[in-house]
Amino acid sequence: MTPARRLLEALRTAGATFTVASGRLRYRAPAGLIGAEELAALTKHKADMIGLLEEEARRPARPPGPCELCHTSTWRWHPDFPVAGAGRWLCAACVGRLVPSVRDVADTLSVAAYERLLDEARAGDPLALILVDQLREARAV
Repeated sequence: MTPARRLLEALRTAGATFTVASGRLRYRAPAGLIGAEELAALTKHKADMIGLLEEEARRPARPPGPCELCHTSTWRWHPDFPVAGAGRWLCAACVGRLVPSVRDVADTLSVAAYERLLDEARAGDPLALILVDQLREARAV
């Protein structure tokens, strides 16, 4: 994690919010949060923080509800998943779990969920395309 990302996350956790307006870094923070040390760090990492905030603004919106598997809402952005540059929000609680086999997925997938997956594949979602191909092979066996 870069120093700018660490600073951004630490200050957000403490209640600060950040925006970029006309190429300038703007923030709002609870009284007393931004002292001389924090201000010096913001100045030092300003360009990197602006880059991070602009990158965040280009991402698709965070999923609106909880994870369908674990029912938590701890979403994390993974910029190179499933392929470099594609990016996807993944549940932080589920990412570290063992991945079920394609056979397990095929056996438990409802008709409605399979149709939704097909729609995502038709729309060009790279992960959905891979999964649909693998599910077809698993169902054929």
